[in-house]
Amino acid sequence: MNTHQTRFASLAGTIAALAAFIAAAPCGLAQTITTSPLTGTVLTEAGRPIPGASVVVLHEPTGTAYQTAVRSDGTFGLRGLRPGGPYTVTAVADGYPSVRREGVQLDLDRGAEVAMRMKADGVVQLEAFKVSVSPLEAMFDSPQTGSGSYLSSQDIGELPAGDRSINALARLDPRISYNRDPYDQSISANGMNNRYNSVLVDGVSASDPFGLQANNTAAERNVIPLDSLEALTVDTSPYHVRNGGFAGARINSITKSGSNQFKGSLYYTYRGRTVLGGQDMVGLDLDGVVYPLASFSEETTGFTLGGPIIPRKLFFFVSFEGVEEMNIPPSPAFRVDAATIAQVTSALTSLGFKPGDPNPPTGSKLIDDNVLAKLDWQVTANH
Repeated sequence: MNTHQTRFASLAGTIAALAAFIAAAPCGLAQTITTSPLTGTVLTEAGRPIPGASVVVLHEPTGTAYQTAVRSDGTFGLRGLRPGGPYTVTAVADGYPSVRREGVQLDLDRGAEVAMRMKADGVVQLEAFKVSVSPLEAMFDSPQTGSGSYLSSQDIGELPAGDRSINALARLDPRISYNRDPYDQSISANGMNNRYNSVLVDGVSASDPFGLQANNTAAERNVIPLDSLEALTVDTSPYHVRNGGFAGARINSITKSGSNQFKGSLYYTYRGRTVLGGQDMVGLDLDGVVYPLASFSEETTGFTLGGPIIPRKLFFFVSFEGVEEMNIPPSPAFRVDAATIAQVTSALTSLGFKPGDPNPPTGSKLIDDNVLAKLDWQVTANH
């Protein structure tokens, strides 16, 4: 009897675990968006499709090549490509000279679309060009499935981000409101509570599931060093079956990867009283008594380095960011005179308690070290 019960309990536990995994899998897959698609058309000069034509997509930084064939309607598509670029797209067909497009950039999740024309007696070279549109027209980009913002690696490097965090970049979106309290720094999308936002880094949730941090991220300061970000998207209403698990905003980011060239950066920032001229800051004035504020400082040191281990095959990327911050304690709403403090201390001591130091703290020190190590192995063109 005991044996049957044990087997039944084991079987029931296995079924329950399997059911939980199957139920959780769609949710996890729905939020794992770390790649980009590339679509396009290969047509004759007259606009007819060229089925069977070969399209080769080359990622210039790593030398990785992807190949696909043109469908009967003249379209082609590739998914799972690394965001960014540049990419070179080449179309080859029997009886037609090859056509090449260079400098193609892929946005995270949104990708890019390439139109190519071929003719039998020559090559139609489509030069790279940039179309400038108004911000209103950009909101109605056809590949988008809802309102959102996209920041490339170049955008991230050029935009102001005072505390060098993901939230600092996300709050530049006009639909995001920012709590300026330095002890909070939370963001709200379209008036929703910040706990309803979803923060993703390389497809992994970086939100605060336990509600320990006011900024709703898994770190008190930065989830990931700013110099490690390759791209970032802020979506508030992406109407797609893959998206879900949030009601405010989905802040999706991916980190940089190594390439065939060694690249790196080194940075240091400082913020404190000395940059204000070295003068003592004016403190809090209560009834003619000035209580000076304590000194404050913030030092950030970091570096990034990426490159090849095996060219065109195996790449690495590492980054480090260390922050040492001395915070000023909140100003007290009132001050208790020395006589009252002595009276309370004496009463607590007589009862066997240890009241401790009655004076408020002069400051708090925060040390935050952030390390990222990443390997990319390009097994085959289909991997």
